[in-house]
Amino acid sequence: MENHLLQRVVGSKDELNVDPIKKDEILMLNVNAAATVGFVTELRKGGFRCRLKLPVCADIGSRVTISRRIANRFRLIGYGIIKE
Repeated sequence: MENHLLQRVVGSKDELNVDPIKKDEILMLNVNAAATVGFVTELRKGGFRCRLKLPVCADIGSRVTISRRIANRFRLIGYGIIKE
């Protein structure tokens, strides 16, 4: 997945900067109407690969929202585009 991170975390009272995605991090991914948790297994330049807890059906080129757990809640940190 190709990722595009925002500069600041959305939905937080504090103005928190978005840190780069790390290996073995748990992320919430929303594709179309499906939401699932993904574990980052591989980092690439400008993207990452993750293992999903629940499989989703999506086309190549679909947009995915990426959320990170911050203070016990998932907060939007960016979006991604599914690559082959």
